[in-house]
Amino acid sequence: MQKAQFVVPVDSAVNQTMDALYEVILIDDGSRDRSAEILDEYVDQYTYVRGVHQANQGITRTRENGIRPARGKYIFWVDADDYADKHLLAKTLPLLESGDDVVIYGTQYFWENGGRADNRIRKNIMDKINETHCLQN
Repeated sequence: MQKAQFVVPVDSAVNQTMDALYEVILIDDGSRDRSAEILDEYVDQYTYVRGVHQANQGITRTRENGIRPARGKYIFWVDADDYADKHLLAKTLPLLESGDDVVIYGTQYFWENGGRADNRIRKNIMDKINETHCLQN
């Protein structure tokens, strides 16, 4: 069970449907389980995956330590309890490349019993964004 919690978010980041090159930076923040070993297996298996091993430093320092070696223009975060849709990069990168400053998308929650719930952006927030966008154009 411990391995599945780690592998699912990593697999969702590693298996994006992208034609363009991208990199995945995996960070072991001082884990005491097999996470460091699993991280190294991904680094050995995929040429676009790099690994960082560090003593536990918490979320802020860990993210900073992930940004330093990054070579890409954009950064997407996938935390240990996240799952990225396999088309995430393919759908969002063209929007960013076309000049959009921010891309907002919804989330879904999945439970072990098979349940699922959508958490879409509230309409009133989108209305404010659309009003602002219309005023600027």
